[in-house]
Amino acid sequence: MGTLAHGIAMDTVELLQTRLQRIEYLLTGKIGEIDSTVSYDNGEEHLQTVIARLTSLESSLSRLSSTSPVASDLLKLHKQHRDLFQIKPVEDVPPSLNTANLSSIVLASAPMYPTTASRMTSIQDMPIPSAKASASLITLGPRIEKLQSLQDAQSKELAELRRRSATVLERWYTIGVLSGGECWAEWEGRTMLVEQSLRRHEAEKAREDREI
Repeated sequence: MGTLAHGIAMDTVELLQTRLQRIEYLLTGKIGEIDSTVSYDNGEEHLQTVIARLTSLESSLSRLSSTSPVASDLLKLHKQHRDLFQIKPVEDVPPSLNTANLSSIVLASAPMYPTTASRMTSIQDMPIPSAKASASLITLGPRIEKLQSLQDAQSKELAELRRRSATVLERWYTIGVLSGGECWAEWEGRTMLVEQSLRRHEAEKAREDREI
């Protein structure tokens, strides 16, 4: 029984080591050597135990987090928000769905399975970007944030200019157009009054000349 438990523990550690190597390859583009040997003061060397392997994995993870900012950020995120990394249990099937209803749901989604499998296969065939390209994109983060801040400032400035332009246009329309129209209407009224006065004066003068 102890041998079986030890074998299961070693298989679990092997799986953790494989996952750590995959993550390291995705982040750095290379796989580092994971030392599974531990030396003790009593002279024992190359002791293949679960504790020794876990210690080696922890040191490898610490080394990866110190060399990869992405891994360091993920570890900080895991420490602050552990619930984001927990797998939620699958909800139970509602009792209102019988076998026929479940079969109809599965058969309705059947055409999606080959398409999904093809897409997943194409994703596996895609080459992994080089670590240098990923690092260059990460280094562009501060510049992108600075440009975003500059764009936000320019957007605010443009909004202020649009507001001021609308205010100037409204003032020009009020003073230049409406006030000008009122002025022309007043001048036209005065002109009509003067014209009427002249016509009356001419009519009176013509009547006096006829009387003479």
